[in-house]
Amino acid sequence: MSRQRLLAVARAADPDARYAMAVVPGPDLLAVDATRLSTVAVWHPSYAEESLPGLARALHPIPAAPPVTMRGDTVAFTVTATRLDGLAPDLVARLAPLDGAPGFEVRLGTLRTGRQVYSGRAACTAGCRLAGLEVGLPGTAGPTVTFTLHDPPTRDWRTPPDGSVTAAPDGVTFTLQAGAAPGVGLLRPAGVPDRIPVVSTAPPPPDGLLDAFDDTPLPVTAAATVHTLPRLGSHGTLVDLEYADRLAGDSGAADQAEVWLAPGTPQSIVDALTAGGLTVTGERTVAAERAVLSRSGGALGTRFSLLAGVAAILLGAAGLAVTTLGASRADLVALRRQGVPARVTRRVEPVATLTLVAVALVTGAAAAAVAWYAIGRCVGQ
Repeated sequence: MSRQRLLAVARAADPDARYAMAVVPGPDLLAVDATRLSTVAVWHPSYAEESLPGLARALHPIPAAPPVTMRGDTVAFTVTATRLDGLAPDLVARLAPLDGAPGFEVRLGTLRTGRQVYSGRAACTAGCRLAGLEVGLPGTAGPTVTFTLHDPPTRDWRTPPDGSVTAAPDGVTFTLQAGAAPGVGLLRPAGVPDRIPVVSTAPPPPDGLLDAFDDTPLPVTAAATVHTLPRLGSHGTLVDLEYADRLAGDSGAADQAEVWLAPGTPQSIVDALTAGGLTVTGERTVAAERAVLSRSGGALGTRFSLLAGVAAILLGAAGLAVTTLGASRADLVALRRQGVPARVTRRVEPVATLTLVAVALVTGAAAAAVAWYAIGRCVGQ
């Protein structure tokens, strides 16, 4: 199952965007169909200061353009190279089959000065997404390559940081500079924001790049910082699945794909998912997860702590009763015989008892506050 297919099936099964959301999990990452996040995800107000609908809009601010799709057994591009600086770089197309088959590269030929058609054999009968065009530049700074792509499949391209793209009468013109940085010759169809917004529990990486689906890091920007995320807890990142898939260089295969369902999802939605080609290999519900967690060591330990707390209260109350009721009056009688006024001896017992209670209240409250500050937030999560 490819990520594009997962998105298409989930959206077709729930056209009103109320119940089903496509999700692809990764290490400390959830790629979600953000257009449905606010209606499907289980979200607690303490997760973030901003509302969930606002976070969803921040993750997916603009509609994504359709992917650049190529079909047939051959891919071809008409290119006019005007500057090569003595280089003879290869032109390679990166293709991702829409059916989820492994992605592959097609060598189209070596760039030569002038206008030529560069083509190569490609198994794209069922359709392939053009993940990128790569010009094989050397790893030394200095040489520059300029060429025009005529009748391009799209006019919206993303270039490397040192590259540029301008409009031409019948296409687009690229200028690329060689250098040691990775991806200096990689051109990718855009159709999504230049930097993908992310919602994370921590600031994005210093270089602004996030590893998602393949070896091509995604350029990201922080849309919001939150305290907690569904499934990920206090450490993780949310990214829009459609945006991330569009910039990925792999085939789009989602080996651990999921569809999240909102409470009260009709059975017709589930039936439409399976009718669309999804095979359900497992089911996780909030109730089942709670049942599993309730039998875990942490839950049992919490119950034992509660039991120990109740026992401590009972023991304290018993000690207080013994101290109060069992106090010997012999010492007070002896003091009275030695001349201590009666009004003083009458106040000893209630004052001692009140002092004991007051000290216990202050000490216990202080100990509870210190314990909550140390571990309370962790227990709450």
